[in-house]
Amino acid sequence: MILMEETVKQVIYRSFMDNTYAKRISSLPLTEDYFSKEVIPIVKVINSHYRKEDTPISGEAINLDLEKSLSDNKNYSEEDIKEIMSKVSDISLLSTYKNYNNDQPIKENTDSWLRKKLAMNTLTRTLSNRSLDDKDTIDYLVNDLMDISSIGEDSEIIHAQDLVGEENVQPIHDTIEESVKGSISLGIPELDAVMSGGLKRKELGMVVAKSGGGKTTFLLNLSCNLIADKRNVVYLELEENDGTMFAKGLSMLNRKNVKDLFTDNGEGLNEFAFNDLMKNIKKGSDLGRLGQFTLWTAESYTVTLSAIEKKLQKYYQDKGFYPDMLIIDYPELLKNDYINSGVREEHATEMLTHSIRDLAKKYNMISFIASQANRFAYSQVTIKEDGIEGAKAKINPTELSISVNHNAEERAAGFTRLYIMKARNRDENFPEDGIIRLKTDKSSGRLNSESAEEKKEHQKIIDEMGTTFDTNSAKTNNKMSYELTEEQLDKKRNKI
Repeated sequence: MILMEETVKQVIYRSFMDNTYAKRISSLPLTEDYFSKEVIPIVKVINSHYRKEDTPISGEAINLDLEKSLSDNKNYSEEDIKEIMSKVSDISLLSTYKNYNNDQPIKENTDSWLRKKLAMNTLTRTLSNRSLDDKDTIDYLVNDLMDISSIGEDSEIIHAQDLVGEENVQPIHDTIEESVKGSISLGIPELDAVMSGGLKRKELGMVVAKSGGGKTTFLLNLSCNLIADKRNVVYLELEENDGTMFAKGLSMLNRKNVKDLFTDNGEGLNEFAFNDLMKNIKKGSDLGRLGQFTLWTAESYTVTLSAIEKKLQKYYQDKGFYPDMLIIDYPELLKNDYINSGVREEHATEMLTHSIRDLAKKYNMISFIASQANRFAYSQVTIKEDGIEGAKAKINPTELSISVNHNAEERAAGFTRLYIMKARNRDENFPEDGIIRLKTDKSSGRLNSESAEEKKEHQKIIDEMGTTFDTNSAKTNNKMSYELTEEQLDKKRNKI
């Protein structure tokens, strides 16, 4: 068997994952002037996918669609099918050692091939169907060739849309409509209220906390809230083991105490409690009340963004849809290829965070990440921007950045404060101090809105601790005494 020309392999591999590039390929005639005979069935499958979908097609999906297409076509023998399928495998092998997203030579090579083939197609078509005596033909040819010559230039990645003109009404209408209908509730009413209904698809959120301060608990709350809203969540965990995560997630979703899942000595699984939880999950799923929760786990510093993207494509292949939310806990534990390329660490972190946001855009989902507070945060009552290592690099790409806060007294009573460091699309309901106060169900870990009584109790703790949210100085937010004299309050403050 003669292997395909290396350039053609790269072209087809790139069209697996780059929908813009693939749509350009789809405009070429399926003849041997442009593709070898063995490649044409593969390109047909790619063209068919991009006529119906905007999202990339994976190598695995091409395998399935191609095998079905060839089997249904009586012009191909079993030997033909085997040879063509082996070519797809040969192309897919590129992904084990190259990726066009971060391999400049592949990008330049495939751009050059596409420019040449599109120019040839344009010239052939024009000379066959038009007269060069016609000025309009010359203008058409020049404009088309200029468009082709721009392939690979930076200007090609900039989307342009005119505002004025009747022909622009529909695309502008569709763009605005898409932007307003995409809000997904985070399941925390106070947080949704300041974000005009929640985060929108294609946006990025971030939660920050001290070590053991509630990052994972917060992210599991988001997961459970979306699952209960019939949304689908993928959670990439790079620190805790999957058994712990499943136990926490099951208990939280069922609003049960995670300790109930284990025997009294904590050394074994309580089979009755486990089966009861799974029975409830099955019932909710059978009634169509629950979305899907998929946990991905891996060793720290082994997973790249490219691997995550391929896993998302496999997820689509298996389920027929992409998740509504991708959670990464947390990006500092990813393998950051930008650092390996010689970029300064802080800039590499910012590039990685932007790339995670780009992933949300590409697959029309929300991405949410977690980050660790720095040492300075341990002296803060409320974690703010200076309590995050490389804060600018991490916060800039996000639409929503929050910190999880509670002192010992608050934690003991089950109270939590979320401080909103950034809300790009903040609503008029945004709290003046940037604080959202919540009550944690200490049994299951679920975050709930505070009742009127709980608000008073929480405020009492804040006042008696003598703290404020906007500085670290010892003073109360108001002068509520709760049956304590000012002298007694001063003693408490001095003791603290």
